[in-house]
Amino acid sequence: MRLNGVEKKELLDAGLSIVEERGLDKLSIRSASTRVRVSTQPFYSYFVSIDAFRAGVLEYIAELYLEEADKVLSKEAPAVSYALFINDYMQKHAYLYDAIVRDGFFRKEAYHTWIQKIVEDQVMASDAQ
Repeated sequence: MRLNGVEKKELLDAGLSIVEERGLDKLSIRSASTRVRVSTQPFYSYFVSIDAFRAGVLEYIAELYLEEADKVLSKEAPAVSYALFINDYMQKHAYLYDAIVRDGFFRKEAYHTWIQKIVEDQVMASDAQ
């Protein structure tokens, strides 16, 4: 859905880019609106405040993190492949990783549900052998 000439995903992508390049502390509605070349007004069609925008960006970063992790997990050795993924992600996306760690992502239900699925898949695979 496009409101005021911009889609929510465009704003989230702009926020993600800013966090990745400069860190969460540099994320502002003005910096993101400049990135997508709109006024600050469209943000308030999607987010009630800068805190809501930051929360949306952090949730978006976390979703993308899990999607990337899913792509690299090895069925044979998920713990090893995930450890390698974390190391690689931290090096390539230091600001993004820092942002989700500070936000407490690894204590949130979405992360624990994802880990539980990996464990269950591993148990089912070992039971099948």
